[in-house]
Amino acid sequence: MTRRELLKKSTVLGLAATMAGDETWAMPASVKSGNGFFEFNVGELQLLVISDGDILVEPVQPTFAPGISGSEIRKVLAASYAPTDYLDLGINILVVKQQNRVVLFDAGCGHLYGSASGKLVANLLAAGIDRKDITDVVLTHAHIDHLGGLTDADDNLVFPNATVHISESEYAFWTENSPDFSRSRVSDSKAESMIKQAKKTLSVVEKQLRFFRSGDTLFGCLEMEIASGHTPGHTVTRIYSGDKELIHLADISHTHTLLLAHPEWGNSFDHDFHEANKTRRKMLARVAAKKQRVFSYHFPWPGIGFIRERSAGFEWVPQSFASPYLSNHKSKAG
Repeated sequence: MTRRELLKKSTVLGLAATMAGDETWAMPASVKSGNGFFEFNVGELQLLVISDGDILVEPVQPTFAPGISGSEIRKVLAASYAPTDYLDLGINILVVKQQNRVVLFDAGCGHLYGSASGKLVANLLAAGIDRKDITDVVLTHAHIDHLGGLTDADDNLVFPNATVHISESEYAFWTENSPDFSRSRVSDSKAESMIKQAKKTLSVVEKQLRFFRSGDTLFGCLEMEIASGHTPGHTVTRIYSGDKELIHLADISHTHTLLLAHPEWGNSFDHDFHEANKTRRKMLARVAAKKQRVFSYHFPWPGIGFIRERSAGFEWVPQSFASPYLSNHKSKAG
């Protein structure tokens, strides 16, 4: 069976049923980078990207570019030397270490999407971080592939010592009686599934929750900005230390191909399809104009690079690293 077939099978199984992982976790010898994690710096901050695995989207439509002709989609994908009949989305989890804090951005899929994902805890351990060492989890938004890893299959807390930070507007939306998806392109059944899981998970972690608003600063190094559309409280974060910074784009764009070349093509899971398209173009234009280094949750590993304007849209310029052992080159990597 090919990797693609395995991905497809595991993703379908994960969406159909809740699956618990059977992986054995072991601490390797002291290393700085491995198959499931990547270390770098932003100024004096130590950051790591941890892989939770990936999500296969096949076929591309109707999840992405609903209403666009298939020939146009294949043309754009082919121009990027990408497969033309499916998308393989990374799940990149960012960790920020600051003195006695270990801050996790989102928690991945957990047990909810099958064996191609849910690898966060194992890869954290491989990077030398025990799940109990996580002091804070910052949720960019409450979609299943971002909060699913907060609890296990038995509704136990995966990060029992962590405070969970979420925007007030995001929490308010998912916990209201009937969240409104009338401006979305997602099916009713999928909307109901997202609502059910968000409500369930947020109720389990309720005692851990702390709320922020757009413009707030967390821990003296995280500047929070609500960039609504994908969800009402979807959050972009400026991570900074001295004159160095990294912009965590979360789900501004899920693909480094379709939604950069054509931000208006959209994602059916966007809570407000048209607002998300406007927000996407606005944010991409801003980081491109400022030449800011960005991090993207779903872009190819490790999701670090730059956005550049091209024609009527944008293109992805991944940052190149000569060596994975970046802790030896802090002044250059930061």
